[in-house]
Amino acid sequence: MQDKRIPSGLRRLLNVESGLNDGIATPFVNLFLAGALAEKAANTSGVPGSLVDLLIGAGVGVGVGVLGALLQRISAGHGWGGTAFRPLAVLGIALFGYSAAIEAGGNGFVAAFIAGMAFGAVMPHDDPLTLGFTDDAGQLMSLLVWFSFGATMVVPGFEHATWEDVVFAILALTVVRMIPVALALIGSGLDRVTVTFIGWFGPRGLASVVFTLIALDSLSASEGDSVLAAVTVTVALSVALHGVTASPLAARYGRCAASLGADSPVHTDAPSISTRSLAGRRPPLLHTP
Repeated sequence: MQDKRIPSGLRRLLNVESGLNDGIATPFVNLFLAGALAEKAANTSGVPGSLVDLLIGAGVGVGVGVLGALLQRISAGHGWGGTAFRPLAVLGIALFGYSAAIEAGGNGFVAAFIAGMAFGAVMPHDDPLTLGFTDDAGQLMSLLVWFSFGATMVVPGFEHATWEDVVFAILALTVVRMIPVALALIGSGLDRVTVTFIGWFGPRGLASVVFTLIALDSLSASEGDSVLAAVTVTVALSVALHGVTASPLAARYGRCAASLGADSPVHTDAPSISTRSLAGRRPPLLHTP
């Protein structure tokens, strides 16, 4: 997504898709997990339960995000907080949104995601110090999750893996991903090479690890071992295959894209997107002294 050889529109497409699919998958993960816990895959009681979890998470997220942004604006406007503490407040809002939703019986991941959207809508977006620290903190937490995956999940995952898990991993990274992508892009005007390129680069990683940790915390030992094996093989294979092919395929596709006409949808520029603010034309309250 940072390789300049790839047209900006495609990089934006992959970036947005990678951010949205984790949130979309969350209710399905909860639904299937509820079915597994009930020992009935078609457990109808899990449907309204999952829906309630999502609604609670969304409600808590909106409330925490809006309230946190307003308090941050008021504090900054009156000079009640030092500049160095503002980034920590943003991180605290995210953690509070997640934990508050969990305590309320809702979906913590949805709450944190919605809280971020609400916070970004209310809070002015002209403070690079705050946003930069939040991004760095997210990167650090991602590295910690990857470290945990390597330290605690890889060895036991491969110990319980079977040939079925290998087949599942191969299918998950190819046809199960690429066919829906091709169907979703019908009518987009993109050529087959571009559609194949987009379909291939759907790495399985951080979200899969987090969902696995949730499952392991809820399922029995035998069921947890099965989930751990399937996810470990899939993620490890994704790291290897997508990591090895990223640069060579980017270079090859970059040459292919350059040969297409300027009117090709591939060359549609991605406009700069900034966080929306409900502050309108009013001067921002958040400023750096």
